[in-house]
Amino acid sequence: MSSAAAARLEGIDLVYRYPRASVDAVGGVSVRAAPGELSTILGPNGSGKSTLCRLLAGGLRPASGTARFAGRPLERWPRRDIAREVAVVTQREHVPFPITVRSLVAIGRYPHLGPLRREGAADREAIAAAMERCGVAELAERGYQTLSGGERQRARIARGLAQQPRALVLDEPTAALDMRYEMTIFRLLRGLAHRDGVAVLLVTHNLNLAARFGDRHLLLEGGRMAAEGDTASVMTADNVSRVYDWPVGVATRPFEEGEAPQVVPE
Repeated sequence: MSSAAAARLEGIDLVYRYPRASVDAVGGVSVRAAPGELSTILGPNGSGKSTLCRLLAGGLRPASGTARFAGRPLERWPRRDIAREVAVVTQREHVPFPITVRSLVAIGRYPHLGPLRREGAADREAIAAAMERCGVAELAERGYQTLSGGERQRARIARGLAQQPRALVLDEPTAALDMRYEMTIFRLLRGLAHRDGVAVLLVTHNLNLAARFGDRHLLLEGGRMAAEGDTASVMTADNVSRVYDWPVGVATRPFEEGEAPQVVPE
């Protein structure tokens, strides 16, 4: 197995239907997150994005099809082993007990520590680096419950980075962030993929930032694949207008990261 395949997170022909639902939330969808690439899952509300994300993160088990990491189905991975390899940042999370930001981020090291081992120098370095990269280092001793929604989201992303995973799955990681931190997080995730070789997969509603920073994209419509591939092949006016049921124009613009199509509603 190649090194890239050894760290690939992928879903193959995934099908999932919620109890008492009359249609599949995800119907025969395949997606992959390869090392060194930033991949996105796109689509309107109710298209199955978050459900697909949960299937790939192991939070749901598909009715058929396979979700796997490094060629092994997720259900065959021991929990501690897969927690070292794949970090997940969910869309929402309730933390019912008081905890500082630093302690929350440190939870990302638990799969590496075990029940009896204390933090070592490498663990403390990973925690500090993750907080710095997500802009929450100055909040280290603040209570998590006292933070704004955007600050909480950045702290949770930092926890995922502290895990030092080979794959990172994020469900709308910038939904509560203002423009500055939205740009910061997208640049951070692109750097994790391109510089550090992490397989990054994120759900987002921001088509233009996905086009600017992403390498591959899956566009969903009604729980099924509407388009999949590189930016140029997915971000077309025809694809976006059809899936979002609204006419759009698409124009290519130059950015620091290179040229990218940008979507403008008409």
